Amino acid sequence: MASPFDAPIPGQSLTDEPGNAPWEKPAQYDTVEDVSKYYIERLADPDVMDDLAVLFGSGLTMKPFVSSLVASGAMQGVHTVDAGMLVSPVIAKFVSVAMDTYGIKVKDEALSKADKSTDREKKRVQLALKLALADAMDSGKTAENDTGVALMQQMQDTQATPEDLPVVEEQAPMETQQPAAPKGAGLMARGV
Repeated sequence: MASPFDAPIPGQSLTDEPGNAPWEKPAQYDTVEDVSKYYIERLADPDVMDDLAVLFGSGLTMKPFVSSLVASGAMQGVHTVDAGMLVSPVIAKFVSVAMDTYGIKVKDEALSKADKSTDREKKRVQLALKLALADAMDSGKTAENDTGVALMQQMQDTQATPEDLPVVEEQAPMETQQPAAPKGAGLMARGV
């Protein structure tokens, strides 16, 4: 989990040097074919597929997974947002077919009115990622020795926003009571 001290300061993006963030630079892949090839090669790794089987086996649906994966890639400067949107159906189909080989039917139904909230989707993805990462860590897998764990940690890091970080409440200074004005005296009788 990200530290609250790693969160950006409000207005920081307005004072930083332009071009420092990965998404402010030209994308690593600029065509839809290159982006889809990047994701398919990355997701086809057996370590990644094993970890995705845990994710989807726990009930995660396709839409939040793909949108989280694509947002992560765009934030890291791998591709543009529009290329990610165009390649999303390809990723969804690839993962769906791959999970069928594991005997897992990935839910991709239309969201009900109660599930249309992006906050609810985001929380669902975060919980599924935490569960899958905990399962992987119990098996002795780390980001250094397993590409699936590295992918899930990358997705989890991009899911955290400053609103998700713990808030440290500051104590308000104690207010001092002014002595009451003598009866019948006006505003200026207090003696400032």
